[in-house]
Amino acid sequence: MVSPTFAESFAKGLKNCRVVQLDSGIHYLQEDNAEIIGATVNEWLIDLGIGSAQTQGGIISISSDAWLRAFVRVAQLVAANPCT
Repeated sequence: MVSPTFAESFAKGLKNCRVVQLDSGIHYLQEDNAEIIGATVNEWLIDLGIGSAQTQGGIISISSDAWLRAFVRVAQLVAANPCT
């Protein structure tokens, strides 16, 4: 865990990066904050042009081929924009 100040400072040096404040977790942050993490990742994918804004019953819906395209696109972006 890092302080919000450090996180903001670090994020400024990365492309397509933003800081999302999570609530404190009981055990695993990704399980205790699954909704905000999922929504934020979906927004990021939409911003990159590879996500879907459609939901089914409030749950983000994305087909397996869309996930594969998203994964490949993210890998391409990371390769083209390495952290320095």
